[in-house]
Amino acid sequence: MTTRLIEAALLLRLPSSALFPCYGLWILIGLARTLCGFVLTRSVGWAYPKLFNHYALYETTGGLGPALVAYLGLTGARMWTDSLPRPCSRHAQEDRGSVVVFVACALLCWISGSPWTYVLSIACMLGVVSLRSLLSRVGRTHYSHPLSLEPERPPLASTRLRAVFQTACVCLLIIPQPALLHSLLAKPSRLPFMPYSPYPHTPLLEIVILSHPRPNDAAAIRASTPDSGMYKTHPAIPPPTSILFTTISSYLPFLASERESPVRLSVFTHTAQHPAFKQAQGWLSPDSIPQHTNIPIEFYTDADAHPDAHHGQHLHLAEALRWAHGQGNSKGAGNSERAHEVAEWVMVVEDDFALCGKWGWEGIVGVMKELEAGRMVVDGKETLARWGGFVGTGGSGLIIHRTLLPILSFILRAHASADSSLPPQLEPRPADLIIQDCLLGIDPLCPSPRHPSSLISIPRLFDGYTPQSHKPAFQGQGGGPLVITSKLIMDHIGSSDSTMPGRSYEEGKWRCGWRHPFHGREEVDVIVV
Repeated sequence: MTTRLIEAALLLRLPSSALFPCYGLWILIGLARTLCGFVLTRSVGWAYPKLFNHYALYETTGGLGPALVAYLGLTGARMWTDSLPRPCSRHAQEDRGSVVVFVACALLCWISGSPWTYVLSIACMLGVVSLRSLLSRVGRTHYSHPLSLEPERPPLASTRLRAVFQTACVCLLIIPQPALLHSLLAKPSRLPFMPYSPYPHTPLLEIVILSHPRPNDAAAIRASTPDSGMYKTHPAIPPPTSILFTTISSYLPFLASERESPVRLSVFTHTAQHPAFKQAQGWLSPDSIPQHTNIPIEFYTDADAHPDAHHGQHLHLAEALRWAHGQGNSKGAGNSERAHEVAEWVMVVEDDFALCGKWGWEGIVGVMKELEAGRMVVDGKETLARWGGFVGTGGSGLIIHRTLLPILSFILRAHASADSSLPPQLEPRPADLIIQDCLLGIDPLCPSPRHPSSLISIPRLFDGYTPQSHKPAFQGQGGGPLVITSKLIMDHIGSSDSTMPGRSYEEGKWRCGWRHPFHGREEVDVIVV
């Protein structure tokens, strides 16, 4: 509202001839915002992740403020300065106009919180005045008599260019000051906590790490296993160096810090001969290292035979989701023979995608808060506005609501079946793409939500229990059923050691801080990290 009042005050002083120039500047700034948003997100988000900037695309702004600032800078704010007593020199007149531009730019930019838009309005102002100065010199030559006694005056266009350039430099210094002061004065934030589980005695989130043997696992195990059989309890023995153990270890500090353990960690494999799995299971069992006794972690090996299915990623994911939905028993070290408890949300992680430290965990917490913020009761039924999250890439970092687990397990199992019953017109797709499309609501075999008018009905886990309400902790910026982080919060540490012999990936790809593949899509809400 304040910015609209300032814009109205500026518009009242504009002459009628300024209408079309302001409209043209408004269009030019909008096009510049579009180009800048593309360049600093989708364009350089892959090749130069350090140049990626979320707000270059998602910054919201409105009104004519940017166009008015550019117009005032181009004209020297004459509609304001002409009503004042004329100074003795041209430079003093230019200084008055520059002050008006400084004040208008600072007020409109700081109040609206749109630094990217106003930086681009200053850039457009510089581009227009430079083009105008260049065109004024084409075909025109200034002659002065060598014996003339009058001092040579610089061309008016050159003087205006110099004044606009000086004004632009000061504006570019003014615009980022609030952000710089905030970064200098802000106190270090404490580690955020997960929201409470909506049901008692039920985990909010289960992180399921899918593991498969790798060619270099044996060498890593030999390097970290001493001759003594008491290596697990000896403090001088270094921990394992396998990719699986490194990934598990990246999550453990944050699970231990959570109150009442609303997050549970599980490691799932369908291969009986998996040395790295067994080594990590031995290290993290309650009878090995005391500091791990309170961490909710379990290991499970799927020993079922599947003669009617092709072994691969589809089957592995289908069985993991089936187990996460409660179909199976926990047989890991330190766990009793009991039915697997279903968590409200399940996050699937491949064993070579480690968490990117504290800020990565903050991203997961932010996504979970946004997902739980959409929980409400409509007509006596509990509903969710969003049913999934995505904080990684490929098949890692996919957060799925428990109601989708049997649906996705069935679809993946149908793709893995030797005698598939899929429609002939449906082309086979990778397993990770199937889950992504389902969470986006575009999979032909998954329910398709119409967010936000149509919500997802959730069957209750406990009859007669009303879940506690959640206040929205983060405001989404998109309009779809999927919540993502602006950057990847997982590090692909297994690029050079694939589960497939002979296959390798570029080591520098899909690392911490890379642009999320879905960033900029209309179907997603974005949590900034």
